[in-house]
Amino acid sequence: MGRGPWYRLLEVLLFAFPPVIGVGIVGVLRSYPDPLVGRAILAIASVGGLAIRIGVPVCLFLDGRALRERGLWRPNYPLYALGALLLSAPAVGLFYLYRRHDRVDRPPGWDGWWAVVAASLGGSLSGIPVALLAYVLALPPLVVAIPALLAGLALAVFPVGIYRDAIYLRAVADWRPNPALYLALAFASLFVPLLQPPVAAYYLYRRQTTLPVRP
Repeated sequence: MGRGPWYRLLEVLLFAFPPVIGVGIVGVLRSYPDPLVGRAILAIASVGGLAIRIGVPVCLFLDGRALRERGLWRPNYPLYALGALLLSAPAVGLFYLYRRHDRVDRPPGWDGWWAVVAASLGGSLSGIPVALLAYVLALPPLVVAIPALLAGLALAVFPVGIYRDAIYLRAVADWRPNPALYLALAFASLFVPLLQPPVAAYYLYRRQTTLPVRP
């Protein structure tokens, strides 16, 4: 099985990409009475962004080299690392994961990640419309904040849940969704929230109608 420390770190760094972007946007757009708070938020975003920018190429290089040495896959790991360093580390990292999942098997892991996907779908379907309605009707900020927070949490856990569950399905079911593809769609839904419900609903439908792998 192709699971190693550099691969796990690559996953963690990609999962951290949306929170780092979100923190950075908050730091830029919000004004704080205490300038130290704003500077701290921007510093956190900067450190996180640098960790992704440097960490992803390092993980691609070391994980690709380990796979070649073990004969599991022969990626051009220097090219992947260089591309991540010079272009977009998250985009190249996702492309690497896409090809890696098509060539290297992973153990299934936990079978309950589908519940995270379902919960995120429920949170989005309830939180996003309520938050928009409350905003249009100019309701008190607290009324707007509560459903917006629920929708935000639903979107935040969605990438991890759908990625991990797709790994599980590839090992146990006839349907073999590529986890990196669904992770990329989940990332896109963070920037276009209305994309999340149809992606989650389609995924859960396919999951429900798929058959287990025959022994």
